[in-house]
Amino acid sequence: MKCNAFIEKSKPAKGGTFHIKLRINMEADDQEIMDLPMMSNRDISLVTHYIIDLSCDMKSKSFTGSITLFMQPAPKSTSLPSGRKTPYVICSSNFSNQNETSQDACNIHVSQVKLLELPNCDKCTKPCLKCRTANVTQLEKEKFFRFCSSQPGQNLRFSTTKWSLNIWDERQPPERFDARLPFVVRIEYSTLPEGKSLKWVADQDGNMTVFTRGDFINNRSLFPSQDHPETLSTWQAYITVTVSDVVLMTGDQEAVVTQQENAVLHLCPGMLMPSSTVAIAVGQWQILTICESESLVNDKREKWVPDFCSSSHHSCSVNFSQHPILPCRVFAPKSLLAQVEAEFQHYLPKCLAEMHNVFGPHPFCRLDILLVPSCFESLGMANPCLIFLSESILVGNCSFCCRLSHEISHSWFGLVLGPKDWTEEWMTEGFASFVEDLVHPKVIGMNEKEAEDWFELRALIKYRVLTAELSHTNDELQIMRINESDAVANKTEENGSVKNGLNPDKKCLQVHYLKGYFLLRFFSQKVGLPHFKIFLRKYVHHFHGQLVSSQDFLQLLFKEFPKLRFLLLSTLSSLLNTHSLFLVCLLFHFELFF
Repeated sequence: MKCNAFIEKSKPAKGGTFHIKLRINMEADDQEIMDLPMMSNRDISLVTHYIIDLSCDMKSKSFTGSITLFMQPAPKSTSLPSGRKTPYVICSSNFSNQNETSQDACNIHVSQVKLLELPNCDKCTKPCLKCRTANVTQLEKEKFFRFCSSQPGQNLRFSTTKWSLNIWDERQPPERFDARLPFVVRIEYSTLPEGKSLKWVADQDGNMTVFTRGDFINNRSLFPSQDHPETLSTWQAYITVTVSDVVLMTGDQEAVVTQQENAVLHLCPGMLMPSSTVAIAVGQWQILTICESESLVNDKREKWVPDFCSSSHHSCSVNFSQHPILPCRVFAPKSLLAQVEAEFQHYLPKCLAEMHNVFGPHPFCRLDILLVPSCFESLGMANPCLIFLSESILVGNCSFCCRLSHEISHSWFGLVLGPKDWTEEWMTEGFASFVEDLVHPKVIGMNEKEAEDWFELRALIKYRVLTAELSHTNDELQIMRINESDAVANKTEENGSVKNGLNPDKKCLQVHYLKGYFLLRFFSQKVGLPHFKIFLRKYVHHFHGQLVSSQDFLQLLFKEFPKLRFLLLSTLSSLLNTHSLFLVCLLFHFELFF
């Protein structure tokens, strides 16, 4: 770490005194300190399912229990990227052969790791996961995975580093496990109070709570996993808490209390998601039911696949809802419940209906909203079926509820349709910032002229914020697409890290939100807002359940509007890959209009 000190002396007014300030800049000697390491050796094996079984202890500020990882061999195409002649090891991990595995983890205490004995498959006469989980119901899968997680096993050796949990087998062949074949490991561990993935704090009524805070390290201090945007898994969870506590967790199913005395709650989402999208909150909140659906029970019994989905009944992991208004519950401290009801009672159903009107079926069948403690570092954070909101939006007149529209729009932009590259934040935040300005005026009942004026006023405010931020932001942090290569995933893996993933400056920046917003606004001006809204609907339908890059989005856009390709291709490349403010001004002609 490099430390530079500067003395600043300001000239006084006549008869005044000199003011001297000491400014200290601490600079990293190496850019790697700002990058988030990706340590899991997913080039050999991939986590396809995991079972989280944890008990929450508010007094010790920890979760204790186990996670069971169901591993499958990685496709051959991921082990040798284009141009590579030999297998590579991510982030210089020591785990490069077929008898070792590494998981992304930080600030957890591991006590034991076991290689579990898998039952033989009747079809292949050997241990197998694929045959036992193919063409069966979700309940049958859940029971099979739970059965496997309780099996006896052999102890494995392990070690932990700052960023990883490394597991290996010292037995000699043929007893030693082979990571190129399916295998299951159960990791017994506990979280640590200093882990940054979790926030242990009293709520507004003084009751102790814990929730995932959306930190730069994602969920690495909650559970070990392959923390990579392209590692998609299903999961199930069993969370034990005291009877007085409420557990909220991401997932397309409501929690089921399986043991009333200890309040063991069970969730089993069926959608393939990155481990970073898992969220949990435990506390003593009150519940307010905003929206109810009489058909919710039927939705749970039979999965519905909309016409635009080309997948068969079992192959699409997205659990679409047939209803324009989702069943929705809001959880909050007792002291805030009346404010929550006044703010959301009418706004929320209208917002859900308008989102359905613009984008079609909701990609999740329910929604829980939590008013988090006042220390929350953001206005909101969206997870599958669970949104965390700051109490700051409770101003009494719904004027800040546009933030709720922003978070709900992440169901499409960020969750059911996610970025291949985590550095392309505009692919999620830029879209959500644009959509909130489309939906909010409709929800609060503005007429067409009022909505148009409001849309332009919001654009002006956002432009002023953007110009101010760009003048004080490092050039590299302003670039919307750091990894220019088409092979985004390979480039990310070769780097072995997420660029600027740990940079503290990013927490306060809106550059990617606003640049993405103005790019989408420009497209809507060129093709007409009604046509662009239709295109956005086609975009989310076309790519649902997939990971996308800016290249994917632009290719579909140019296919729909061919004239844009010849008009904008060179300008868009410069806008996405450079930090120039002049290009933003030129593209949007703001210096002429404002």
